[in-house]
Amino acid sequence: RWGGTDVWEAEPGEYYHSTTGELGGIWRNRNRAPQKMFGVGFTAQGFDYNSPYDQMPDARDPRAAFIFEGVGPDELIGDYPSLMLNRGAAGDEIDRFDFALGTPRHALLLATSAGRHSKVYHHVIEEVAVTDSMQHGEVNPFVRSDLTFFEGPNGGGVFSVGSIDWCGVLSHNDYKNNVSQITGNVLRRFASDEPLPPAPS
Repeated sequence: RWGGTDVWEAEPGEYYHSTTGELGGIWRNRNRAPQKMFGVGFTAQGFDYNSPYDQMPDARDPRAAFIFEGVGPDELIGDYPSLMLNRGAAGDEIDRFDFALGTPRHALLLATSAGRHSKVYHHVIEEVAVTDSMQHGEVNPFVRSDLTFFEGPNGGGVFSVGSIDWCGVLSHNDYKNNVSQITGNVLRRFASDEPLPPAPS
């Protein structure tokens, strides 16, 4: 067995790739943590209830204006009934922004669920050297879901919501909510023919 937090184990021999014979595992063990490509990467999971996001100062950056069009600066993001885990857009499996793991330096941290998760949410084992009582959502700052945005090459960009349950509140109030508003804003902008401005140097 070679990897991190998982819900199953392969049979003997199945961790080796048939094409190269190399031992498989998670990308971060090859210095390719998902933060490098998506801005966020798996940090915790829990299954009691979800949480909303608090907007961060980067949400007011002019580069993010298109994302928050139609959303008030004091609104909690995703503070609605959810089709998954009761209420909130941040939950189940969650991902965090982290420069140390490769989040691009020009990335914006738009919102976070930090401090809103329960003791049921635990930091992933691939980042825990010794298990103790300080790995849960009430005390560990790594147990959080982050919304991020950054520009990429050729006029592209990356927007990540950091939660598998973001989609659980999309349909609330006939899709008239800030999760749907943000999602629509991003999809419309990314689908337009106008490239995003270059990333700041």
